Order: sequence, then structure tokens, then C-alpha cells
Amino acid sequence: MAPTIRDDEQIRARAITHVEALRQRYGDVLHWSQIEAGFYLDDEKIHLATRARGIFAPAGRCIAALSVRTAEPRHGRKRWYADGIADEAGLFEYRYQGTDPASRDNQWLRRCLDLRLPILYFFGVAPARYAVYACFVVADDPRRLTFLLEPVTQDDRKHSSVLSAAAMVLPPIERAYALRLARQRVHQTRFREAVLDAYASRCAICHLRHRELLDAAHIIPDGEPDGLAEVPNGLSLCKLHHAAYDSQAIGITPDRVVRIAPAILTERDGPMLEHGFKAFEGAKLAVPAQKLDWPKAERLAARWEALPWRG
Repeated sequence: MAPTIRDDEQIRARAITHVEALRQRYGDVLHWSQIEAGFYLDDEKIHLATRARGIFAPAGRCIAALSVRTAEPRHGRKRWYADGIADEAGLFEYRYQGTDPASRDNQWLRRCLDLRLPILYFFGVAPARYAVYACFVVADDPRRLTFLLEPVTQDDRKHSSVLSAAAMVLPPIERAYALRLARQRVHQTRFREAVLDAYASRCAICHLRHRELLDAAHIIPDGEPDGLAEVPNGLSLCKLHHAAYDSQAIGITPDRVVRIAPAILTERDGPMLEHGFKAFEGAKLAVPAQKLDWPKAERLAARWEALPWRG
């Protein structure tokens, strides 16, 4: 028996709820293994996406695409699709599967536009790791072989039975803000994943290897002219040392030596201060295996020279 719109909406709401639960548990970036595991409904496994195709609809369960996926290629490989953020409106651009607008996959995604059904967008930010967004397909451009996707907002819940049934945290109502938020998440997650990968998922100061406790710290702050979201302007730091670096409790010299603020060195407190800070005075910063990913000396110098206590 062919699925009905009601069957589809039930699957779709459960899929969005399941992915939101994954995000709450694992953070904004999901590993492919977590996505590939899918979920169960009435003792039947429902897949969220597949490696084989970018546009995915569970066979016999949905009447339109449930998800789309853009893979982040391995280092040295080009993207298969030129998917990304559109320049003009800040929407996601998603390229057709192939060049035939009437192909089955493209028709599945077009039905989401016609029926205003939300989809999941798994956006590759690193090999096997994806940021995830709930989106509507809002435009179809056969000339450019491209669909436009727009992140959902709180206001969409009023007009979508799927979103009203799904348990998820939605961005604020203002559409422009939601689009800015989506763009920021794309750039921030890509930067974090690239930096942590370059540093082999360890803190460059204390060598902590728990990825969930690591941040990608900017050397030149984001928003400044040279504050580029690229690995040589980043440091993989645990959350403690990231906060210390940003608050000027820790400095790093141009030749990559860790220095602790004199006020902290003379302070007396518990073991965290002794072993988490003072012990790293004069330590050499760990660097990535690839020299092209090493922090730029001139950027470290600019940050170092701004410290009020440097000697």
C-alpha cells in the first residue's frame, strides 16, 4: 500500500524529533554513524539518509524526500556538488542530483516544495561529520539545476503539522536572524572541525584528548580584519584553556611558548591552579602534523603584544 500524506508526516515528525535528540546529546555536529543508525517506528527501522544518494526518501514510507545530504570531501578532493550558502539571500543552495530536472530524486525534493514539507539537511563540515538543519524547500531553479532551502523558524510551527508534532528547538521567528544564525553555524562548525582535526583532537596546551571538551580558539578574534576562520588562525584548546586565553590569563609567544599571567603565578589556590595553569608556564605549544596548519607567528605576535602583562 502506498504511503499517504499522513503516513509521511508521522515519519517526518519522528525523524526531526530523533535528530533533535541526537543534537541535544552529542552537540551540533553529528557523526555519520549516528545518522546512519536511523530510528525505529513500530519495530521497523527508518533510515534518515544514505551514503549512496544525496536526496533520500525511505522506500514505501514517505511521499517526498525526507533528507538531503552534502558530503564534505576528504582533504585534497573537490566537492561532488557546489552546495553552500547563496550569496544574495543567505539561503542554502542544493544542487540537483544529476542534470535531469525530472529525475526521480529531484522530483522527490520538488514534492517537498509543492507540499511544503520540512526536510532534514545534513551539511558536511568535515569527513563523516555533519551539521544538521530542518529546512523548507522554497525555490526551484531548473536553469541553474538548484533548489533553495530555508531554515525553519518558530513561526513555521503554526503552519506546519509536521513541525507542530516534532519536539525540537526552533530558531526565533525573525527570518533574517534565523538565516544569519544558520550561516554562523556553518562557518563555526567547519572551523572547529578543521582545527580539531589538524590538532588530532587534543588541546595544544594540556593535550586533553576528549573532543567534546575542546574548542577551536581564534588567535586573531573573529570579526577583526585578519580574524579568518582558517586553521593557521586557530588553536585547539580545552574549554578551560580557551577561556583562559580569551581572558588573558594565558598568553602564547610568537615562538609558541605558553606563558601564564604573573598574577596567577603568584596566586595560591587548589590543585587546579597548580596543575591546570602554573604547570604549563614555559611549556611548548603542540602543533599540527602538517606544517601548513601551524599557527602563524605574526598572528601569535599580534595577540601576544596586546597582553598588558607581557614582559
